[in-house]
Amino acid sequence: MKAYLNMESSALSGFALQLQKGMDIWFQPGCSVTELVCDQLGIPKDYLDSRVQTIFVNGKVVDKPESSTLHAGDILTLSAAMPGLAGTTLRRGGHLGAFRGGITHDETKVDDPSEWAKLTIKVFNLLISDLAPVILGRGVAMDKAQASNLFNGRPASFWDLCRQAKLDGKVLSPREFAGLGWLAGEKETELVVEFVS
Repeated sequence: MKAYLNMESSALSGFALQLQKGMDIWFQPGCSVTELVCDQLGIPKDYLDSRVQTIFVNGKVVDKPESSTLHAGDILTLSAAMPGLAGTTLRRGGHLGAFRGGITHDETKVDDPSEWAKLTIKVFNLLISDLAPVILGRGVAMDKAQASNLFNGRPASFWDLCRQAKLDGKVLSPREFAGLGWLAGEKETELVVEFVS
């Protein structure tokens, strides 16, 4: 099933917590972090180089996103610069990187790039406002529990920011969408959210 929401941009903060917990996206495995972010997600390379200061794959720090390979089931975390000594140590290319050798991502497993797979992407702090529209606009895969956690109990003020809702191309009112009856029997839903000013 494919769910679509067209939301006012002020609703973006309502998706921030789920992005920090992680959202699943489809991708072509065997690519580098740079190839995923820039080629598959369409985020400019200069943004990756200048704004994304801390990158983790499966909890390990990535210093060279252009040569760190992503595989099915991986967890990719993107963050702007974090404060303090921890932030300085974890920042890619930082001068204290030598102190974290045991937690630095380094592997070269090979995948079949012709097969699509899922990975979990997490986004933190200042990057959320920039990357949420890109990730959600491309589409995320959600199981029933994730969709329920994201939408269940949202106040009317959240749904007032919804300009259009669709399920498999059929237009629903925001109230019908918010009722979540469409989740019954669904194992996985592709959610696309577009934000408009």
